[in-house]
Amino acid sequence: MGVFFRKGDALQHLDEVGVVALDKTGTVTQGQPSLTDLITADGFDRAEILALIASVEAQSEHPVAEAIVQSAKSEGLSWPDATEFRSVTGYGVEAFVQGRKVHVGADRFMVQQGIDTSPLEDRERALAEKGRTSLYAAVDGSLAAVIAVADPVKSSSAEVIAAQR
Repeated sequence: MGVFFRKGDALQHLDEVGVVALDKTGTVTQGQPSLTDLITADGFDRAEILALIASVEAQSEHPVAEAIVQSAKSEGLSWPDATEFRSVTGYGVEAFVQGRKVHVGADRFMVQQGIDTSPLEDRERALAEKGRTSLYAAVDGSLAAVIAVADPVKSSSAEVIAAQR
């Protein structure tokens, strides 16, 4: 199964292990995150919001950004280039798209920008409970959407994990 133990005593202690945590993308997942949900706030059009988000995320190299851009492409959307792109590590990204200020990121990024996330917080919480990575999007200071990305589990993962027991 491709498992390597540097010391034999590590193998001896495995019977004491109750939990194993795997932290590398692609270990049990496909390593290809994809957009699973885009829930718009009242008054916002889904296609328009996805295009605005993709415009900003196209400037980023983050795997979540790539998933969003790929989804927009697969839906046949096009978008103008974003300007004044800025990435805030651990928070989100922002840019201007045709004169509109677009923010995409974590709830703490929205709070930092003075954007009220309460209209979609229940929806975001439900997505997080499903194990999805969720982000908010805002346009010109108004909450526009909550989006979610997930990395599908490899079909072989269940068998490999079961064999480890």
